[in-house]
Amino acid sequence: MLFRDTSVENLKYLNSRQAIEDIAYFINEMNKEYGSPDSVWVTFGASYAGSLALWARQAHPDLIAGAVGSSAPLEITLDFWGLKDGVGDAFRSQSGRCADNIGKAFAEMSDMMKFELGRMKLQELFALVSQLTFSC
Repeated sequence: MLFRDTSVENLKYLNSRQAIEDIAYFINEMNKEYGSPDSVWVTFGASYAGSLALWARQAHPDLIAGAVGSSAPLEITLDFWGLKDGVGDAFRSQSGRCADNIGKAFAEMSDMMKFELGRMKLQELFALVSQLTFSC
């Protein structure tokens, strides 16, 4: 982890663009450390890491010769309910109780979003900067 301080202030660095630049930085530093600036790099990953591998190749073709992304979503869909089913199945395969608790938590948060006091509580719990709004 780049920072030992996991305060809200440092959460701004937890994004895919920063991760891609971190990959490029890592490659450059390894090339310097081992004295091989012409090394050929290939990135690999599955799911989100696969997306990062492919995006890093797109952003830095001068550093990354190839990329392999397995089950790597490249086009982001905001209302991607299909993911819920796959993730739910994965949780259920490990623990039905865990999956049930996650479902209950999401239902409770959805109910809280309907009322101003609930939104305020969620905003406080998750240390959100922006005010939560609700629309039907």
